[in-house]
Amino acid sequence: MDETWSSLSWEVIVDANPDVIVLVDSAWSSAEKKIGMLEANPATAQLPAVLNGRYLIVPFPAGEAGVRNVEAVESLLTQLEAIDLP
Repeated sequence: MDETWSSLSWEVIVDANPDVIVLVDSAWSSAEKKIGMLEANPATAQLPAVLNGRYLIVPFPAGEAGVRNVEAVESLLTQLEAIDLP
C-alpha cells in the first residue's frame, strides 16, 4: 500500500474471511462501537473473527507512525498469543 490509510469495501473484508480483526480504538470511534457494528451487520456477522470474538485492539495514538508503533506491535503480539486460533 502506498498510502498511510486505505479504505476497503465490505466485500473485500468478507472475501478475506479473516480469523482475526484488528481494530483501532479512538474517542470518536471506539472499538466497542466497531465490534457492535461488525456483529450487527449480516455481511460480517458470520466471519470467523466476529463469531469467535477475535479482535485485537490498538489505541489510536499507537496506530500512527512513530515511536508508539513498538508498543502497538508488542500489544498485538500479546493479544494474538491469547487468542485460541485453529
